Amino acid sequence: MTSLVRYPGCRVEMFTWWFWWHSVEPERYSLWYPFNHDHANPRNRDVLTQPGLTDAERYIGNTHDIVEYVGPTRAELVIEFHDAGDLGIDSSRIEEPEYSQACGIINDKSWMIHLPRATEDGFELRSRYYFDKSIATASSPGNSAHDAALAFAYEMIIHDQTEFTHLSTFLADIYHEFGPNSA
Repeated sequence: MTSLVRYPGCRVEMFTWWFWWHSVEPERYSLWYPFNHDHANPRNRDVLTQPGLTDAERYIGNTHDIVEYVGPTRAELVIEFHDAGDLGIDSSRIEEPEYSQACGIINDKSWMIHLPRATEDGFELRSRYYFDKSIATASSPGNSAHDAALAFAYEMIIHDQTEFTHLSTFLADIYHEFGPNSA
């Protein structure tokens, strides 16, 4: 599953900052997708405010317990954030300021890869999800497990497009208000 969302007026560093900042408290996570995002609870909360770390170091290597709605389903997800290189991507090609990353393993089975890239008017976010295929491939169409897996994948692409499109509308403003150079 793939998606592309454009962020006019935003910089790649804003995305990198957002990926740790939103998990400091549940209200911040809810800003991203009101009514569908309940909370993101990082297992290592201390790293979020530890002095001397880059924005990426505040989430890469951390694990988040997440509760959110994906379509009508209340999903309890565990996302282990990794450097893109851990997932086989040449991470030397995705360094700021032109590129960034937010990659993770979901529930020990599926991958998410978010790669923002600078453009003339902001940045574009290309996302990929690789779901655990064992459920869909171990059963045949018409089987409830197969159909449920396909339905979740469909709902996830809608969720992804909604949350990231929404984020693109306020990321620059919230970064200027609360980011590293705010008053």
